[in-house]
Formats: sequence, C-alpha cells, structure tokens
Amino acid sequence: MQKLSKSGCAVVLVTAPLLIVAVHRYLPPETGEAHIWFSVASGLLLATGLGSLWLLLTGQVETRGALMQRSQGVQPLADGDAVLATGKVHAAPPLLIAPLSGVECVAYFYRMYRLGMRGPERGEHAEELPVYWGYASRPLVVDTRIRAVAVAAPQLSIPRTPHAGDEVVTRAREYVRTVAAEVRKPQRLFAGDRVMQWMSDISPDEDGSARRDWKSAPEEDPATLLLDELVLIPEAEVSVHGHWSARRNAIWVGERAGDAPPTLALGPATALGLAAGVPPSLFASWIGALIAIAFGVGLIWFAMNMWPI
Repeated sequence: MQKLSKSGCAVVLVTAPLLIVAVHRYLPPETGEAHIWFSVASGLLLATGLGSLWLLLTGQVETRGALMQRSQGVQPLADGDAVLATGKVHAAPPLLIAPLSGVECVAYFYRMYRLGMRGPERGEHAEELPVYWGYASRPLVVDTRIRAVAVAAPQLSIPRTPHAGDEVVTRAREYVRTVAAEVRKPQRLFAGDRVMQWMSDISPDEDGSARRDWKSAPEEDPATLLLDELVLIPEAEVSVHGHWSARRNAIWVGERAGDAPPTLALGPATALGLAAGVPPSLFASWIGALIAIAFGVGLIWFAMNMWPI
C-alpha cells in the first residue's frame, strides 16, 4: 500500500477514532468480548483505506510513474527530492578492479567468510561469520533518456556471485595482504539482508567515490573461507532510488539523521521494490486502498454474521 504523506496521516488520525466509535456502536452486543477488537481493527483498516483513497483522489500520491517522470524530466530537481532514475551506468576512468573476480567495474562489494553455528547448543542455526569484507564505488552516472544523473556510493541490490579456485584465492590473498583494512566486529543481524545492511553505513567521499575495507580478528587464509562478490560493470542497465542533493548535484546519502543511502538494482525500476523506498504504481496504490476498505467492511460483516463461530 502507498505510504501516507503528512496530510494522509492526518486524515487517518482524525477519522480512525470516529470510525472506531461508529463501528463499536454499529456492531451488535452479541460479539461479546471481541466487540472492541472488531471495532478497532475494522476502524483502522477503514481509516487507512479511506486516507489512501483521499490522497489518490486529491492527487497527493507519489507513484512510481510520477517519480520517474519528475526525475528524468527537464525541470531542475529540488534539494531533498526523491529521485528514481533508470538507464545505463558508467563512471569516469580509472575503473575499479574487483578483488575476487578481477574484472573491471564501477562498484563492488566482497565478502570472505566462514560458516559458524549459533544457538544454545551451537547447532541450531548456521551463521555467516565475516573475516574480510569491503566496498568500493567510483562516482557513478546513470544516463536516462533526458539527463545524466550523478549517484554517490549506492547500496548494491544486485546478485552476489560465489567464487572459488586457485586464481581467485591468489587474488584474494594479494588483496588481503596489500589493503589497509579497518578492524571491525560485525554486528549480528537477525533479519534482513546482511550485505545490504553492511553497505548502509558507507558514506561517500567529497568526489562521490567510496572505498571501505574491514576485517575481523584473527586473520585467516582466504583459501579456508567462502568467497563471494557483487560487481557492477560499466554500461549495465540499472535503476537507482535516493534523495537529490542540490549542493552536490547528485543522488547522495541524505544529510538528515536516519536518511538511507541510494539503492541501485539491475534492470527496470520494479527491480528495486518497496523495500528500497520506491513508491508503488498508481494501479497498485488504488488496489491497496480498496483492499484495506474491503477488509474493514468484511471484518464488520464477519462480526455481525459469523461471530461467535
């Protein structure tokens, strides 16, 4: 469902108590102890659906299509605007060399890790224990149909590729030997994509590039570890979502506390998904609003006709 704006949240906050009270009075007393729960649940669903519907009818919804049209149009972008750009990605030389595969690229993320076990008996869950990991990105540019959009240090939501073999191990050993890695104890994550969360606290340098390398102690031979890598090659078709910085003339990590960095995925804008903050399409927004209203009405019908079971 479409995220509610401030005005949409205001509609929900005003209408939810009124709808809860109205439903509470409308439902028969035979619902017993569940009376209040039916009232609250259906009232909130109806308020959320009606709030989304009001946003749609008044044109206050930020849909994926509208966001792309604004981002890739000819009008200047305002500071802090959400931006969604799709096109081919490139970067000015020199290109990067991915540490495991050895291919030329414009950004990469690598991991060298082993599997451990956690739980009371240390045998309940397999856990990836990183030993070496890092990220690098050149200042990126995405060429849309209308304009070139600069992007700084995006999170890479792209497929990771496992690597093995003598040549890969040789490259990994040389990289570990020569890189100045910061010692860091990775946080244990119980949910979400570990790689994406590791990339979320990487901020770009002033020129829009980024390079971070970490290791956990003690050091280990890469030959004994599992190796994988995310690589973004030049001229790949990508979509990127983030916030515009007028001062830097680029999609940049938000400068307010809690702002997330840009997210980049291979392919069309649908590859980013709602998890990256990309709004749904207009059709999906309408469907979400109508489903919430239908569930609210359906819950009232269930309470009146089917409860108690």
